[in-house]
Amino acid sequence: MTVSLAVIALLVVIVSVPAGGTSEPASESETTGTDEDELRARRQELLSSIGIRVFDDRLDAVDFDLESLAEESLSLGDFRGDFVFLNFWATWCPPCREEMPAMEVMQEELADLPFTILAVSVQEDRGTVERFIQEFGFTFPILLDPAGRVTSRYGVRGLPTTFIIDPDGTVLGMLIGILDWKDESVLSVFRRMITLDGA
Repeated sequence: MTVSLAVIALLVVIVSVPAGGTSEPASESETTGTDEDELRARRQELLSSIGIRVFDDRLDAVDFDLESLAEESLSLGDFRGDFVFLNFWATWCPPCREEMPAMEVMQEELADLPFTILAVSVQEDRGTVERFIQEFGFTFPILLDPAGRVTSRYGVRGLPTTFIIDPDGTVLGMLIGILDWKDESVLSVFRRMITLDGA
């Protein structure tokens, strides 16, 4: 069952594990699942070390189609296979404006890795967003969500909010507020996470 991202903030999962084991050997699919779970846990441990909230549950990232400032339709699915840094922001939001230069540096520093930044402008018109982006020269993809439809589907309640999405399309973690994404300790965590075996 897919858990809606709109209830992430209220999500509490209690997992019960039966006592004892099994005398039957694990099937190949079970072994693969275990390996994937271990890899996911290692990635989340790294993210947690820099203050990103991670989730025990496997949450599918909500796919979407939004128009970009470059006037092309982009979907989250277009970036399957990459780690996606999905950031919700607005020009009127001081913390958003503060963190975006660090996001630009982050994109440059991780350019040789399967990593993509998508910045979703929340409930603003194209002209306002375009002027802001041109003024500061940000080069990562800017997506427009003028009606807040995608923002609402992700349950965003404050700006900026960032989701870190696995190459398989599941959410690894989220952060409400800003982080100095250009800090070498943060960049190091992302490099290690992206290059872990199996990435």
